[in-house]
Amino acid sequence: MEFSAKRRSRRTPTAETYRPQRWGRKWQPGQEPGIPAAALHGPKRECDITVVDFSQDDIQIRHLDNDSLRTSLEIPREDWVVCRWINVNGISGDVIQLLASYKNFHRLAIEDMLNNHNRTKADWGKKKGLMQRLAKLIYPEKSPKTPLQPVARSVDTDNSGSGFVTGNGHVPVEKVAIPTRTLQRYHGGPNEERTEYMEKKSALANKGLAVSVEQVSIFMTSDNCLVSFFESSAADVEMPIVGRLQSRETLLRKSTDASMILQAIIDTIIDLAIQVTTGYQDAVDELELNVLTGKLQPHSF
Repeated sequence: MEFSAKRRSRRTPTAETYRPQRWGRKWQPGQEPGIPAAALHGPKRECDITVVDFSQDDIQIRHLDNDSLRTSLEIPREDWVVCRWINVNGISGDVIQLLASYKNFHRLAIEDMLNNHNRTKADWGKKKGLMQRLAKLIYPEKSPKTPLQPVARSVDTDNSGSGFVTGNGHVPVEKVAIPTRTLQRYHGGPNEERTEYMEKKSALANKGLAVSVEQVSIFMTSDNCLVSFFESSAADVEMPIVGRLQSRETLLRKSTDASMILQAIIDTIIDLAIQVTTGYQDAVDELELNVLTGKLQPHSF
């Protein structure tokens, strides 16, 4: 039986559909959800990576960068290592690709990690994943309308650096100056002028304080390994936990359980958030006092 098909004429669209680039992939409507590790080609940014291997009797701490991470992962895990914690400060395409392939992260988990405006959530499966929001008080230093100039190294951003602040946390200033997002910028839209105005008029601005917000992604695997990703504040969480792990008398060290490290990270994030609530409570108390004593200037609407 013969079959003949006539070619249908197609009309050229008058406008091309907008398809933005997302971490090296051109977005298409209706495409397969998630991002496979092999297809991840995002921007490369210098990261601080800490690998903590420990047991009840011994502990080993290594500080790596983007280039030395691959070599370190190729070395087999030693028999004495009961638990491993890989802590990454910075979001870089090459580091995520290495660790996602190393621990076989689900493609949906990779996509969630790269979307830094996710809600707090936990996905439980073979690879347990958690998305958590970290908020802390910082002393802001207003940056000029040019990219931030780190002392020792550069940190690439998708933004030109305008409106970012330099966080004065536990990271030594001579090592790196990392641009962080304020609370207003985290929830702000494309209107840069409005975001800057909201930052200047923040309830904490007159106290010389600001709130920085970032997403934290944590993965716990079945081989008692924990992998955590911070945008810029890993040192604030890592330092106290590593200090506890270095003592054999602490519960973290005795348990040699990755889930205990996960709980310690969440506890530290909550402790940092309590400082934020305390700062706003002080601002509310001061506003209430001004209202009661009549010190507020009258406003007309």
